[in-house]
Amino acid sequence: MDDFGAGEDDFDLYGATLGAGAYVDGYLIEHLVDSGGYGAVYRARHASTGEPAAIKLLHSHLARIPSLRARFQQEVLTLRAVQHPSIVRLLSSATLDDGRPCYVMEWLDGHTLTEELASRGRLSLEDALLTAENIAIALTAAHARGVIHRDVKARNVIVLDAPSRTLKLIDFGVAKVSDAVTKTPVATTSTLLGSPASMAPEQLRHEPVDARTDVYGLGVLLFHLLTGRLPFEAGDAATVEDQHLHAPPPALSALVPVPPALDQVIARALAKDKAARHGSVAALIADAREAVAEQRAPAPATALYLQLAAPAAEEIGQSDNVERPGAEHDQAHNDDDDDALDEIFDDALDALAAAGLCVAWESADSALCFGRGAEPAQVAAVLASASQLSHPALAIAVHVGDAAFGDGRDATGPLVHLGDWLPPLHPGRVAVTPAARAAAAEAAGEAAGEAAGEAAGEAGCDDDPRLLSD
Repeated sequence: MDDFGAGEDDFDLYGATLGAGAYVDGYLIEHLVDSGGYGAVYRARHASTGEPAAIKLLHSHLARIPSLRARFQQEVLTLRAVQHPSIVRLLSSATLDDGRPCYVMEWLDGHTLTEELASRGRLSLEDALLTAENIAIALTAAHARGVIHRDVKARNVIVLDAPSRTLKLIDFGVAKVSDAVTKTPVATTSTLLGSPASMAPEQLRHEPVDARTDVYGLGVLLFHLLTGRLPFEAGDAATVEDQHLHAPPPALSALVPVPPALDQVIARALAKDKAARHGSVAALIADAREAVAEQRAPAPATALYLQLAAPAAEEIGQSDNVERPGAEHDQAHNDDDDDALDEIFDDALDALAAAGLCVAWESADSALCFGRGAEPAQVAAVLASASQLSHPALAIAVHVGDAAFGDGRDATGPLVHLGDWLPPLHPGRVAVTPAARAAAAEAAGEAAGEAAGEAAGEAGCDDDPRLLSD
């Protein structure tokens, strides 16, 4: 350990909070970075080389408790055992003269995933998968060495300030390690170890944990990255813990535009019984990748095109070569009329989103929305939404075709090429293409088809809209 004292003159430097200039294991403390219930983290620089470092120090009142000192030492041994490029690197460890243990880590210039989500919002599908994949690599390395992290969450992942996106997994303070790592077993405790927001059911039940416990944590984190929220949220920890034990996670696709197949992936990762989960974090990522790849293959879908138009406007002509017609109109409206039309258009988009349709793109006065799938019942549901939107200032068209979906607004395929299928539009009417009408007619025989036709007819649908291209 260091040959330094904590005498009368050093009280301010080596008190409960270390002061700037305190010398610890060859490093000079610069300032406090963070302090939690277990310990504090400081930024420091090597006294000789000037290299920055982070020093974690156990709180003085906890350092007097043998079991907590042993757990802190276990954290040091864990970091020494799991050296990996995606895990924060341990540099050294020491004990202050007053008995407080500490260890020195590499300094990470960056921000936590928690901070990134707060400033940026939810991640795109590809960014979320890449992020989860990188964390899975770190966890796989830890699992191979007999270490279960037990606290996988956004706060424990650092995104480095670097040209390429680089992540580091940190904080192994509550990790479960094999006796081969610690050499001597650490006494078990009845205290819950982990974070209520992401704790697996077996942790809450004080049952044995294994790699599938981190599968649960990574599943919670992937949900968080994709939606910007946690799967289980409540005003108190007890309710959140009860949800982890008993409540199914919300469907991802009901919250954000992602492939519905991801719903099953998350549901499996967050299974209450760990035996029902993926066997490893790598298997979870592979399952998620497969679900996305399958969704991105062209598949039948239902499109709804929405155009804001003046009620008295003439028929809106279309061109075979125009991808997004009607983006601008030269009609003169006063400010009140413009505001009213904008409100009508925004309300229509909100209603379509509430009905489960995803917006592929939108302009100031037009939008293309998709309902994933083209089963008869799905097409009938889109037609019902169209009929409910009927308004003299709105012109609507519904069609069925193939589209490949990526993340959110990322869609490709024939259904996106409006010039190939968009019929003439009339304010206050819904144009239903023959393909959409035929699909709806299959709902449950002729009776269901007639019902769908009546619903469309009530909305002023054209009986035989002219297709620009067959």
